[in-house]
Order: sequence, then C-alpha cells, then structure tokens
Amino acid sequence: MERELIISLNNKSYDKKKINAEIEEIKKMLPYIESFKGFAQNNEIFDICNRRIIKRRHKLMNIYSEGTGKNVFCFVLCKN
Repeated sequence: MERELIISLNNKSYDKKKINAEIEEIKKMLPYIESFKGFAQNNEIFDICNRRIIKRRHKLMNIYSEGTGKNVFCFVLCKN
C-alpha cells in the first residue's frame, strides 16, 4: 500500500543523493512495519463508484497489496 511520509531533515550535511538513499531504505522497511491486519483495523477503504465502504476481505487484500494508485476510485480513510 502506498503511503505518504514526511521526513524532516535539519542536517545540512545531507545532499540529494544521501536523502534519496535514506528514502529508498525507508521504502524497504515500511511493508514489514504495517501488516494487513493493522491496516484493516486502522483504515477504511471507500469506493466512490459504489458509494460505500469496502468490507469484503478479499477486496481489501487486493487493494492493500496493489495500492490505490491503479484504482483512482478508492480512497483510504483513517479511522482516527
């Protein structure tokens, strides 16, 4: 699942190459941090075409594994 992440870098010794390397390392770690179970508990997926929240487990698994980038009619809504 594709997510947005804000990284604050106040250290002036970081150049673009080093920042990009750090971002790639974070991208490698994130899938192991959030499991499908945690994702399903903390978020809801809203389908604009059908105007409802998706509750079927197999559809949620597909969206979790593929991300919402390919399906522009689904949005991840945080329950918090």
